Amino acid sequence: MTAGNLFIICAPSGAGKTSLVNALLEREPDIELSISYTTRAPRPGESRGRSYHFVSREEFLAMAARGEFLESAEVHGNLYATSQAWITARRAEGRDILLEIDWQGAAQVRRLIPDAVGVFILPPSQEALRRRLEERGQDAPRSSSDACAPPGRSSPMSRSSTMLLSTRVLTSRWPIS
Repeated sequence: MTAGNLFIICAPSGAGKTSLVNALLEREPDIELSISYTTRAPRPGESRGRSYHFVSREEFLAMAARGEFLESAEVHGNLYATSQAWITARRAEGRDILLEIDWQGAAQVRRLIPDAVGVFILPPSQEALRRRLEERGQDAPRSSSDACAPPGRSSPMSRSSTMLLSTRVLTSRWPIS
């Protein structure tokens, strides 16, 4: 059996990544979303095992020490990671998997799985990104440059991405309801 494809969706917080991912999964039900582990508190509307696997920092560090993660990253003081065993098992079954992760984790995955397809989602503008984060009111204040490494020299994701896409272009072509 041929291994399933691995797609990496990366974007700064507030760029519209989750809305785009949800629209893609609705249109392509054969693609499975990997549910990340995180130490951050659930946001309104998020549920355990569906949005994230919410774990304590101690539990996360123990899992990392046992080598359970394909990738992991600290983002704004919270830890995030992807299950190695789940990804390996699902791809071995021929399933296509979608990772919605930070650029740090994306770079790690691309080093380990070079045939993964990377997609870096750009916000319409830095001002739009700042406004979305402020309106959302769920993220700690920070500069927009801290939200995600920009494509270019400083981002390992950009060197391995297959595509750089803007939410402005995507939502104009495929409206999100």
